[in-house]
Amino acid sequence: MGERGSGGSRRLAAAAEARSRRMIQIYLPVELRDQVREVQAQDELSNAEVILTAIEATHEHLQLRPDPRPGGLFSRDYRPRKQAVERVVQVGVRLLGADIDQIDSLVSASHTASRSAYIVAALKAYVAQRPRPREDQQ
Repeated sequence: MGERGSGGSRRLAAAAEARSRRMIQIYLPVELRDQVREVQAQDELSNAEVILTAIEATHEHLQLRPDPRPGGLFSRDYRPRKQAVERVVQVGVRLLGADIDQIDSLVSASHTASRSAYIVAALKAYVAQRPRPREDQQ
């Protein structure tokens, strides 16, 4: 009898996890972090809001991974990680579990190597497409 209810409790636990907030760490180039701060000040957005807004605005345009090569089950793409060429800063972001899962599915479908890399690509594309304020408006 106890087994019958366990499926329901697992579903409740999964639903609670999707609604709970989790902290993730991303690594932004310092220059991009400065640009993101400007966007946040202009639009009054939190870290989470600007990241989710950037992903929503750019996810359809971010380049996808090429199709796998025929004849092989695995990619055979195991190059050593490259050290960052630009200075980066660690940024903590609290996101709902469901939002993290959605980002992770986008990362899996993209050519990016990590969640941070995907978020950086989205933020760069988002910042680049925003209209620049005119000098007399600053």
